[in-house]
Amino acid sequence: MKNLKISIVIPAKNCEKTIAETINSISAQTYNPFEVIVVNDGSADKTIDVLRQFERKSIPRFKVISLEKSGGASKARNIGAAQAKGQLLAFVDSDIVLFKNALEEGINFKEKNPELGGFFGLFTPQLRFKNLLSQYKHLYLCYLYSKQGAHKEIYS
Repeated sequence: MKNLKISIVIPAKNCEKTIAETINSISAQTYNPFEVIVVNDGSADKTIDVLRQFERKSIPRFKVISLEKSGGASKARNIGAAQAKGQLLAFVDSDIVLFKNALEEGINFKEKNPELGGFFGLFTPQLRFKNLLSQYKHLYLCYLYSKQGAHKEIYS
């Protein structure tokens, strides 16, 4: 399963303050090969300017798709997924910072569990945003996930 190409799709809307850190964390991954597809979902801030800086740097495997009108994160993910060329698909939000080995760990997990159609990652115990709402959401989600054990199978 090693050397499978991962297509990382990032829906981006009004995220000028966080998207660069997200993209940099993906660029620093220990796993290769991967591609990054960012779908700018009609941002009204300077998100597209930040994305163009990455394009100018000619970051390998980096593509930006800009939507004139916002269609929401789901539509942006679907548009990005339709452009993906990888064998595996990963969705990353525009305010997420990945550990350097996140893709490698995902590949290893999938390799050990080939019957799984998908999986998701959890957060670090460190808080990125210090406002009260973020702290509450983080604490609540950590509590929920801690109740599920090492991994939780989900059937539909």
